[in-house]
Amino acid sequence: ILLFNVGAFVVVCVCYVLIYLAVNNPELPRRSADTKIAKRMAVLIFTDFLCMAPISFFAISAAFKVPLITVTNSKILLVPFFPINSCANPFLYAIFTKA
Repeated sequence: ILLFNVGAFVVVCVCYVLIYLAVNNPELPRRSADTKIAKRMAVLIFTDFLCMAPISFFAISAAFKVPLITVTNSKILLVPFFPINSCANPFLYAIFTKA
């Protein structure tokens, strides 16, 4: 399940990179609204990565029988990092929206 989660995140990142490249394609007429949306998506994906990468990294290392931190330390890691993404997304969406 952990590897599926990482794989799904990589697929989402690849899709967003392809969208970003399509928006910034010099052969197509450029619209500033598309570029702004692409930058918003990049920031949201980057914040998702920052919040979920430490948790996934230590979970996968423990799943492969190479635990880098103890269970107690992993609980301490989960408490601040896990909810940060859920708390940050509403603010990021509000900051990036004019309304």
